[in-house]
Amino acid sequence: MKPCLTAFLLCLIMAAPGAFAQLADLEVRENFKRVDIRFEYINGFVIVPVLFEGLLPLNFIFDTGAEHTIITQREITDLLQIDYKRRFTILGSDLSTELYAYLAQGVNLKMGDILAKNRAVLVLEEDYMRFEDYAGIDIHGILGADFFRRFIVRIDYRRQVISFFNPNNFEGPGGAFTEVDARFLRSKPYLMADVAQGSDSSHLNFLLDTGAALPLLINTQSAPGLHIPERVIPTNLGAGLGGFLLGYQGQVDELKLPPFTFSQVVTSYQEYDLPNIDTTQLDRRNGIIGNGILRRFTVVLNYIEEKAYFAPNKYYKEEFKKDRSGLLIIASGPALNQFDIYSVLDDSPAGQAGLKPGDEILRVNWMPASLLSLEGIIRRLQKQPGKRIRMKVRRGEAKFKVAFLLEDLL
Repeated sequence: MKPCLTAFLLCLIMAAPGAFAQLADLEVRENFKRVDIRFEYINGFVIVPVLFEGLLPLNFIFDTGAEHTIITQREITDLLQIDYKRRFTILGSDLSTELYAYLAQGVNLKMGDILAKNRAVLVLEEDYMRFEDYAGIDIHGILGADFFRRFIVRIDYRRQVISFFNPNNFEGPGGAFTEVDARFLRSKPYLMADVAQGSDSSHLNFLLDTGAALPLLINTQSAPGLHIPERVIPTNLGAGLGGFLLGYQGQVDELKLPPFTFSQVVTSYQEYDLPNIDTTQLDRRNGIIGNGILRRFTVVLNYIEEKAYFAPNKYYKEEFKKDRSGLLIIASGPALNQFDIYSVLDDSPAGQAGLKPGDEILRVNWMPASLLSLEGIIRRLQKQPGKRIRMKVRRGEAKFKVAFLLEDLL
């Protein structure tokens, strides 16, 4: 029988939080009060710099929705001849596909003045996630709660700084913050929120997930009364373990995170094949609140007292961004500066213009694609309805131009 990842990981949970002097696997400068780490916010991802084994500077996604740190590119640990202890079966993001990972022990990870020593991490057998395809930069892993759960963590999306506070002298988040209805399970934060769609309203449990590049995701089969609304479009929800996740995109009329309220929230809907999955992997959650919501606040997560606080920032009232072209574009090539069309929505402006999956984008509105980033192209496709988009593309050996007007798809 294959080893069970879930059961074994319970043995990897470190000692309970306490004084830093007592922690043999964590080193921070003496008498520290706070460590600040700058991050990049790219295509909805929070990306932090991590020094691996004191040698390799890598990019990790800072992921409050992940319990454990994961290396997504096995070539890195192979290069440094890291010893693998066991091979595990793990479940893909659809909770049914079997994938594989290795346990690596004695790994050192450094972020700023924080050194996590002799840690156990998971190394994927293959890069199932391919984050770079839709982030547009190299991503080497996921930094999970096993790295930061002994701190009070403040995520300042406006300044793009994550602060790690010493819990022994933390004096509270301050008067601008409001405590929200949160709980923590296996070092992951959850929040109760009300979702209204037409005459229907549901009180739901959401994972607060800084690893999710979307505003809101609802698992439609996770509670009675949840359903996919009539007006949705089929879409790729993003990439996870095992590849892109298929689902639908629509809008909810209202999302309440008391005392905060959002209207017309762009929402992803995911269905699971419930008879064939282990729903314990969902921790009884109904969905995910991702960076599309979280970036509107400065967020404080007190892992020691299991509390969460929000303070609105300058992004609080921004319109929710959404694609108005019908294109899903990914980055490719050694330098991630080639941009390919991954999918085209039927009857969308791009579809009606004749664009097809596999087309390579060479120019957008007279700007060579080589001078653009993936994020820059996506932003152009989120502009207001009626904006004209001109593209030059390559299909096989042929090059041609198209033009179309952006329009609301929802």
